[in-house]
Amino acid sequence: MDALMEMDWGDLVRRYAVGVEWFDPRLFHLPDAELDTPFKPEAGAGQLPIRALVTHLADCELVYLHRLRRAVSEDTPMLGVFDEQACFDGPLYGRGTRAGVTTAPPVAGSVAVVHTLRRWALDWLFDMDEATQNREAMHPERGSMTVREILVFATWHLEHHTKFLNAKIEHLLGPMPEPGPMPEGGCGPGCGCASQASAGNGNS
Repeated sequence: MDALMEMDWGDLVRRYAVGVEWFDPRLFHLPDAELDTPFKPEAGAGQLPIRALVTHLADCELVYLHRLRRAVSEDTPMLGVFDEQACFDGPLYGRGTRAGVTTAPPVAGSVAVVHTLRRWALDWLFDMDEATQNREAMHPERGSMTVREILVFATWHLEHHTKFLNAKIEHLLGPMPEPGPMPEGGCGPGCGCASQASAGNGNS
């Protein structure tokens, strides 16, 4: 986290923008049984089920972005504490966290929340002057936090948990395979460059 704190503001915002691109894309092809199965400690990937972890990341994005917006707009606002454990103990995170829960929130929905909120924030984050970066909010447990510190924590939090997410997927499916060769005649059946090439279109 210290390295993130020392970054130039523009570089920090660009790092924050990466977001869900850190995720192993095989996440979207896992069956429900694998998404909802807790991991044993010996797996070394954290014990949370994959669905619960990804839903937690979406919840945290809501919290962190709201904190950022309040710190930018209000004079030293008092932030609320996010009770993460209450979410894990309730029905919102799916079948893998509590017996008798039948809900299965879509993983793609949680990923979309993270991506959309970060993209929504980018324009005003890039335009932020130094005085605004140093505006403060009060956290009941952490004390005073600047806008920069909140952004650093949000960036670190996603990357930290992504290491465990990708380790879980690798535990189930093995290492991420190397990308294969590009198909001849274009990117694939849904790409317009294949038909353009066959028609002799010289436009690039």
